[in-house]
Amino acid sequence: MQTASGKFLDNLEDYQKALGLRIFYLVLNGVLKRACSGFSTEDKESMDRIFSGDDNNAKRDFIEKYIPNFDELFDEESKKVEKEIETEIEKQI
Repeated sequence: MQTASGKFLDNLEDYQKALGLRIFYLVLNGVLKRACSGFSTEDKESMDRIFSGDDNNAKRDFIEKYIPNFDELFDEESKKVEKEIETEIEKQI
C-alpha cells in the first residue's frame, strides 16, 4: 500500500522530469533562434525540416556543421533561462 506522501513523491519526480525537459527545449529554442539569425533562407528551411523530425543524428550533424559554437550558446542560454526562473521565483516570495 502506498501512502499519500509516497504518491506525492512519485508525482513530483515525474513533474521534475517533465519540467527539466521543458527547460531543455526552452534553452535549445533560444540557441537555435540566435544561431539561425545569420542563416540563409535555404539553411533556415533545412533547419526547420530537420528539427521538426525525429532523426537525432540529422539534428546533431546540422548542429556540428552550422553551429560550431553550440556549446557556448547553450551555456549562455542556460544562464539566461536560469536568471529568468530566479526572477520569477523572487516575485512569488
